[in-house]
Amino acid sequence: MNESIFHLLNELSVAEIQVLSSDLLRDSIQSVKAVSNDPIQFYELISFELLQNDITIYTPKMDVVSLPDGSTALDFAFFLDPSIAIRMYGAKVNGEPKHLYTKLKDMDLVEILIEGHETVVEDWLNHVQTSKAMKEINMKLNNC
Repeated sequence: MNESIFHLLNELSVAEIQVLSSDLLRDSIQSVKAVSNDPIQFYELISFELLQNDITIYTPKMDVVSLPDGSTALDFAFFLDPSIAIRMYGAKVNGEPKHLYTKLKDMDLVEILIEGHETVVEDWLNHVQTSKAMKEINMKLNNC
């Protein structure tokens, strides 16, 4: 049974909730600031980060990753390890080969498929949802 975040929060003290929410907000703001200095784009990105629904994704080792609904295999790869993500050419989702732009669904099992060389292209920015992925892709594109 899936329990809502509100049910889980009932188990924490007020002080623990304040620390948790402060840390989450600080992390989100820092990630979004790294993507954009434009106030309107910042507002849109931070609103998306804070108000999104999450999905649970599993690694082949059954580690749990929480990502925004609508995230792609690329978002998953950048969440796990940007040095692997920049060499990505595809993914296996629930054992089936899929494109790296494949949108993931709750409870998917995802394996990242990589090449021996970097594969980052500007079009990746059109297929990611997370500010971390956007930031890492922009950094890689600007350094080349």
